[in-house]
Amino acid sequence: MTAAAYDKPVLSLALEANVSLALYQYHAVKLTGAEKITFCSVAGERAIGILQDKPDSGEFGTVLLNGVTKAKLGDTVTIGATLTTNAAGRLVPKTVSTEIGVAIALQAGVSGDVKAVYLTGGNDGSGVATQQNAALDFTQEPQVPIFAKTTGAI
Repeated sequence: MTAAAYDKPVLSLALEANVSLALYQYHAVKLTGAEKITFCSVAGERAIGILQDKPDSGEFGTVLLNGVTKAKLGDTVTIGATLTTNAAGRLVPKTVSTEIGVAIALQAGVSGDVKAVYLTGGNDGSGVATQQNAALDFTQEPQVPIFAKTTGAI
C-alpha cells in the first residue's frame, strides 16, 4: 500500500490565471509579464509555486509558495531528490546544473502520480541557492541592522 500524498501549506497567494489551468492542479506555475499565472512550459525553469486548484482563464487560483504540497510528477522520483519542472509543469528530478531546483521529494513516485514535495524557493536542495534566485538563500546569516542609542539611558 502506498502512502497518500499530504500537504502542510505555509504561504500561498491568490493569483489570476492567464490561461485556463483547469487541467494543471498540483503543477508548477510561473508569473507572466502581466502578473498572472500560467503553467511552467520550459524544462528547468523558475516556478513561483504549485497550483492548488483549477482556475479558468481570468479566475483566481491559489498558488502555494512555501511549505509542503502535493505535486504532479513527470518522471520517476526517489525520496530526497531535488526536483525541477518539465515542459508540462510537472516535477521531475533535476539532472542539469542550469536547471532551477524548486522542490525536494518527500515521497517516491512515477510519472502521473501526485506526491508530497517540499518547496525550496529556488534553493537547489544542496544548501546553495541558484544564481537566478540568490535573493532566497536562507543559508546566509540575516543582515539585521544594529541600532545604537546615542543619547539617554536605556
